[in-house]
Amino acid sequence: MGDSDGIRRNLLVPIEHKPDRESLRARYGRCWNQSELEREYEVIGHYPPLVLVRRICDGVKGTFITQNDPRLYHSWQEEQG
Repeated sequence: MGDSDGIRRNLLVPIEHKPDRESLRARYGRCWNQSELEREYEVIGHYPPLVLVRRICDGVKGTFITQNDPRLYHSWQEEQG
């Protein structure tokens, strides 16, 4: 991942406290659990805390930020270009 290692490390800091689903939803908007994510997206890579996915309905790639315990996904970012 190269330059993204520092970015990924910085992303880990604010999510270490493992907020619940309602807290994530209030902060970031829509939030998915594992089964919800798998209905709409194909996971194509893991670079914790990022997950690379392809949206099933249109093939668009993007990323989510994920947390464990509970396993939740948020902050969808569509790939540009």
